[in-house]
Amino acid sequence: METIKNSQVKSGKVLVVKDSFCHSLAPFLADNFNTVTMVDMRYYKNSVSDIVKKGKYDQVFVIYGVDNLATDTDLVWIQ
Repeated sequence: METIKNSQVKSGKVLVVKDSFCHSLAPFLADNFNTVTMVDMRYYKNSVSDIVKKGKYDQVFVIYGVDNLATDTDLVWIQ
């Protein structure tokens, strides 16, 4: 789990559940949101629901390549 903060953007807090394809989107997300938290389910083995509840995010994105979305067994942690 990694968080990017952009003090030049006044608002917007987003959680991104992602695979490696999302790395290229990180700069664009950081340009438009004050806080971008990214969770890679290959490495994070706790409940994403807990992150959402505690973090009070404005939006939650799930960004995956289609092949990974269809075969990823780590998505069980999204409860």
